[in-house]
Amino acid sequence: LIPEQQIRKWVVLVDAAADGKLPTKDLPLLFPMPAFDVISVDDTMRMNPQNFTRANLLIDTVTAIDVQKLANYYHAWRPVLEIAYKELGREGSFKMRLQLALQNVLDAPVLPENTALVQPKVYYIYADPALEKSSGLNKLLWRLGTANQRQLQSYLGGLLPLL
Repeated sequence: LIPEQQIRKWVVLVDAAADGKLPTKDLPLLFPMPAFDVISVDDTMRMNPQNFTRANLLIDTVTAIDVQKLANYYHAWRPVLEIAYKELGREGSFKMRLQLALQNVLDAPVLPENTALVQPKVYYIYADPALEKSSGLNKLLWRLGTANQRQLQSYLGGLLPLL
């Protein structure tokens, strides 16, 4: 956790996730992962299945937090979170944005197996234009791997009704 402006960073992260996006700077949490790797199968680039273990520790740690305790902390900190949200000058409430962000994670589809990648420049993108047009949030969940995505979705599905 990066201590400076922690509340504001979480609020910005949640607000972006409510729009299906991910902030690229000032993140509240840094989790270094090994480099993204691809493999070639039948002359087609695909994600190396080993990529999907890169976030296991993070997902296991997050989902080990007791859901009720996390909800209790949220309710205790909610007034401060709402103030930080109002500082963004956005409509509505932080609670509303949090619920939408969590719903976006819960609604994210699982990435089809053996999805093809291409590398038109420096970064890899999905060969299927429909997948490439998906939200940044969906793409992050896909990079976690199906098992981690489902584990996180199951956990957040238990948290959402407590908010």
